Amino acid sequence: MLAHKVFVLGAAGALCLLGLAFVGCKDHPHNPPPVDGGQGGEGGCPVQLHGPLFTVEVTAEGGLVPADTTITVDWSAGTEPPFVLSDPATWKTADDGNVVCDVDPAAPLPADLAALVCELWTSGPTAVFVEAKGFVPYKETLTPGKSEACEGPTPTVAEIQLAREVPDAGTPP
Repeated sequence: MLAHKVFVLGAAGALCLLGLAFVGCKDHPHNPPPVDGGQGGEGGCPVQLHGPLFTVEVTAEGGLVPADTTITVDWSAGTEPPFVLSDPATWKTADDGNVVCDVDPAAPLPADLAALVCELWTSGPTAVFVEAKGFVPYKETLTPGKSEACEGPTPTVAEIQLAREVPDAGTPP
């Protein structure tokens, strides 16, 4: 009889754990409240189980993103291999890298790119360094957004515009 009760309790616990994997046990005191976009004008928390912490959009002052644009990212796990727009060998996917830019490896190199959008699959503060010939190197440490209503960081979008270098007029006579 005792073995039967242990089996029933064990089976009920297993079912509850299985239920947690899909929807959660409603009467469990440690379940977090559901996260949604809010209702009735409330802000709510972004619904994003898995996604990049940062999305950066790189543009260039006065025109197109230069073909030699290089993006280097440094975060708590270390420095990522650089992304070089003109070198498809440096282009990564979410399966093999943490810097994933919106370029098609099956297409020719983009020649008329108005904006380069990249996802940074990092955590916490992330240093971003962007450089291209004829432009001032750009360096910034991005910090993830936070919401008082949400626990943890929220996905953040950063707009980066490369500024043209001012030609050196030389030393005065």
